[in-house]
Amino acid sequence: LGISYNRGLLPFMYVMVFLTISEMGLVTIAVPWEAVRAVLLLVSIVGLVWILAFMAALRVFPHTVDSGELRLRFGAMFVAAVPMKSIDSVGKEIGPHQKSLSPDEILNVRATGLTRSNVTVTLREPYPIEMTGLVPKRGPAIRLVRAVKFFADNPTLAIELIKEKQTEAASRSNPS
Repeated sequence: LGISYNRGLLPFMYVMVFLTISEMGLVTIAVPWEAVRAVLLLVSIVGLVWILAFMAALRVFPHTVDSGELRLRFGAMFVAAVPMKSIDSVGKEIGPHQKSLSPDEILNVRATGLTRSNVTVTLREPYPIEMTGLVPKRGPAIRLVRAVKFFADNPTLAIELIKEKQTEAASRSNPS
């Protein structure tokens, strides 16, 4: 099941599309040299295609949850998987950070500055999470974390889905 997270980014992305299209019109009018104008228009078109593809990736690659794992994404650029059996609790983000954990023990999956995390998943014990994707790695590709924070358009629904799948995973591993 998918958990969308693009609502906080879309207004910014729409502004970028508008500005890029406006820039293309301005370049057509203001740049008198045909070769320079052609290069600038080409760069603008490539930028516009990239922005539209990024917007599509945010929609096509939502966070997903099933009875096996919680998979957190940021478009096609980042993926981190958390096994359901490792999750201790899940809840709404209340404060800016958890007082009992150091920042190194928390994996924060969000678009810095544009959205805030609003769901926190606390793990039973430190778990090594492999971060894969297209984004160049800053730090180790595998991090030992005790909590994962992320943004969801509907945090209440995200929490319900995770708890439901966590219950399913627990019932599969302990058939009564």
